[in-house]
Amino acid sequence: MNLNADFSARASVHAAALPWVPSPMPGVDRRMLDRVGDEVARATSIVRYAPGSQFSPHVHGGGEEFLVLEGVFQDEHGDYPAGSYLRNPPTSQHTPGSAPGCTIFVKLWQFDPADRTEMRTDTTNLAFAPVAPDVQSGTVFQDAREHVTLERWSSATTVTRAVPGGLELLVLEGSLTEGGEVFGVQSWLRLPAGAVLHAVAGAEGCRLWMKAGHLAPVYKIMTATEFAALQRDGSFAGAPVDLADGYIHLSSASQVSETLDKHFAGQTGLVIVAFSPAALGAALRYEPSRGGQLFPHLYGRLTLAGILGYGPAPWRVGCEEHPTLRRQNP
Repeated sequence: MNLNADFSARASVHAAALPWVPSPMPGVDRRMLDRVGDEVARATSIVRYAPGSQFSPHVHGGGEEFLVLEGVFQDEHGDYPAGSYLRNPPTSQHTPGSAPGCTIFVKLWQFDPADRTEMRTDTTNLAFAPVAPDVQSGTVFQDAREHVTLERWSSATTVTRAVPGGLELLVLEGSLTEGGEVFGVQSWLRLPAGAVLHAVAGAEGCRLWMKAGHLAPVYKIMTATEFAALQRDGSFAGAPVDLADGYIHLSSASQVSETLDKHFAGQTGLVIVAFSPAALGAALRYEPSRGGQLFPHLYGRLTLAGILGYGPAPWRVGCEEHPTLRRQNP
């Protein structure tokens, strides 16, 4: 199944208006927001546990992150009431359920494969601070890849914000308007890397779950011949050095200039191609390399479907800021 699987495009779902879809486990239903895959999938969903329901024991191959929206979520590690935020990293395991019933907002298979950090946070005690007029924000989780916050917007507040690494939000209370759509409780919005959020809070204000930075592109420096082959064939297995090492070498925005200087000095006609990490999926890993930095490595093929844009080298700023960056439209 592919649902809202183009991570270079804006996506929205008004989940409260959707029917509940039964999962394979009796009493556990869901409303799907985005999904790439079948039962084992990179997925974002709202999941409802009926009172007394339980999911079978399982290991999180790609990690699990969720916020309890209503009721009390339970597993062998504890009871987690509404407002609880949990991160169960890859290789963690549990047997989830709920005696009283609960509803959670959950994201699956969206962790760095090397992440082993477990987290249990009560967001009802979160400290908020002003970040703009009539906007307060509190950090729930932050690492080098993403920043998860809760935000409170006052009535009729207008928010304009660049999101170079992409953005997701879920309305927890109140409402907002964006792109001509009214987003109420359980409405979800995803903006791609390089977009700008233009939104206005409703008359009652709003409280939001937000995640930023996780859709930031990764970059491949290619010769003109390699890029032409990618466009012609639809995929690319890698340059000779990639084939020799067993993975495709990629860079973050902050690493592009150094990579150019170290490995491509004096070369002309180079193309820098931006790829969506979400589209690359679990084959993308962040591993220590030059100077101990974490570099993105792809254990698979680059495809046209994953391209966010491309532009010529040299390049001294992030791809999304490059004035000649072009959106790929094969």
